[in-house]
Amino acid sequence: MAWRRWFGWGVGVVVALAGLARSASAQGLQRFRLSNGLSVVLAPEQGAVGVNVVVRYEVGQAHDPAGYAGLAHLLEHATFRGSTHLRPLEGVSILGELGAGYNAVTELESTTFFTELPSAGLETVLWLESERMGFALGGIDAAGLAAEQRIVVNELRQRGGALSRQLGKFWLDALYGAAHPFARGKTEVDDVQAVELPGLQWFYQSTYRPDNATLVLSGNLAASQARGLVEK
Repeated sequence: MAWRRWFGWGVGVVVALAGLARSASAQGLQRFRLSNGLSVVLAPEQGAVGVNVVVRYEVGQAHDPAGYAGLAHLLEHATFRGSTHLRPLEGVSILGELGAGYNAVTELESTTFFTELPSAGLETVLWLESERMGFALGGIDAAGLAAEQRIVVNELRQRGGALSRQLGKFWLDALYGAAHPFARGKTEVDDVQAVELPGLQWFYQSTYRPDNATLVLSGNLAASQARGLVEK
């Protein structure tokens, strides 16, 4: 999902993960769980420029229902459309005003959203992610779904002939068998086009829950202040 980003898919993932790797051994690392079930990791990094906000949901390609390959990927796209309290694509505009770089990726067993931004914008980005987690249903309508279906289908057609994609499907089939959910982890154009709004809404409500997610904050942050913002 690169069309809305300041940096491409690969760069965004590398930047965020590199920040987390550096912070893993940092003093002051904190892990806790909110009352709503959200797992949180705070990893302050002295001398870092800005902060990274990473939200990982435990849902990916392997969780797509039979006959709906690509549903998790489509939902990832749809959550950028807006929310109950955000106009269509308003969140994207806010990120641009903050000078934030952002990306998202749907993998076999997870969907992860990355944001890299100046420290002053942390509270705003946490609010945007809370809108995605709690209120994105209000921003997903039939028109938005149709727009995202076209985007995802275009992505699939562009990537469909890639050698890495073909090899990935081959080894998943070989390891797990064609009927296994992991082997179904490659999206298909027909399935994406068949998704209807109630199905996407149900999948969102079933999977984008705080008790099915982990929030990681790393970089130039004070752990006590960041914890207060997370709890807020």
